[in-house]
Amino acid sequence: MRLRTEIITLIGVMGILVVLIIQVTTTAIFDSSYNEFDKKDIEKSMVRIATSIEREVEELNTTVLDYGAWNDTRDFVEGLKPEYPAVNMVDDTFAVQRLDMILIFNLSGGSVFQKGFDYDSGKGFIISNDTLSMIADFSSLPSTNVSHSGIIEAMNQSTMIAACDIVDSLGQGPVHGRMVFCRLMDAGEIDWLSRSQDGTFTIASRPSFESDQNLSEWQVAALDTDGFLSLNLNETTIVGFQEMKGGFVSPAIIIRHEQARTFFFEGKQNANILSLVFGLLMLAYSGVALVVVDRVFFRRFWDLSNGVHRISESKDFSARIKVRKVCEEINIMTKEVNNMLDTLEKTSEERMQTLKALDESRRRHEEVINNQGEGVGIVDKDERFVYANPAAEEIFGADGAGLAGRSLSEFIVDDEAMEITKAQT
Repeated sequence: MRLRTEIITLIGVMGILVVLIIQVTTTAIFDSSYNEFDKKDIEKSMVRIATSIEREVEELNTTVLDYGAWNDTRDFVEGLKPEYPAVNMVDDTFAVQRLDMILIFNLSGGSVFQKGFDYDSGKGFIISNDTLSMIADFSSLPSTNVSHSGIIEAMNQSTMIAACDIVDSLGQGPVHGRMVFCRLMDAGEIDWLSRSQDGTFTIASRPSFESDQNLSEWQVAALDTDGFLSLNLNETTIVGFQEMKGGFVSPAIIIRHEQARTFFFEGKQNANILSLVFGLLMLAYSGVALVVVDRVFFRRFWDLSNGVHRISESKDFSARIKVRKVCEEINIMTKEVNNMLDTLEKTSEERMQTLKALDESRRRHEEVINNQGEGVGIVDKDERFVYANPAAEEIFGADGAGLAGRSLSEFIVDDEAMEITKAQT
């Protein structure tokens, strides 16, 4: 693999590794942070829902206090106004006040009026004895004021309840009985409360909630400790559980609310955008790095390589390589190549001088042999002349044709003389 390709590959691989490391790091850091943000966000939503329910209970308490302080209500309990229910406890009253049950008890705890009405369907219902007994027990609870309110389990569902003493219009005694307003936390009420929230919620008693949700030990512990628990259903939805207990909430109820994981979803998008930006920056950095390396290093390296190739082709060892200074390593390499060329040039000159001297010696030697009076000839292994001086050609009578290439046997006919000649040559 060429050096340039190796460096480009290395820079590319390093860029990919950096982008992957950034992606993994940002995902690990941001996911944890955004999970915490989503948890805090749904916890705030649960607080708003719980506050909304508490406010509804307080408004119910205010309403029952208003009705309990009517002189007409007092007179009805005392048996002075039997027409009171027909005039005041009509269906419209239930619908306007969003009530499901109204009960009036005398001082002995006996029920003097009770009515159940589903304001969503517009139909009445009969209050069971168990429900009546439960409500009577709640209404008889002691309180520091003339009223108390809370959430109880009635008719197999959580129910807002408010009870107050029946007094005169000035809020003064003596107490003549107890008035109780109830609002079932059914689907219609939950839907009404959900309109002011970021999503729907459900309510269940703590025992039924635990059996339905199949909570683990740590989840039960979290509810017991903080009264709040959040779980990620998936990448888009988070669910929160808020416990309401204490005071006149019996048994404890659990509010369940789902909402979108806004922070996590936006955080994922931001993390992906950040990774993309880092990737583009890394790509730009790699491109700039390649250009810089190419101009600063590879171009000088190619100048050096091309210079060596040019000298190799031309065999001109007097030429020298010139490379612009860029880094110490290439400068040292260029200097060493030029030093090698100096040595080659010197060796080449010495060789040429040696060849010239040998040629001159050969010329003088041939001149001496050619001018001497004795015949001199050189034959190969087949007794053929490869050289003969003029005197030898004259002796053998071959002045015009020459002796080169001719066999010695052409000039010796006696076999004995031929053997002697071979022995001497």
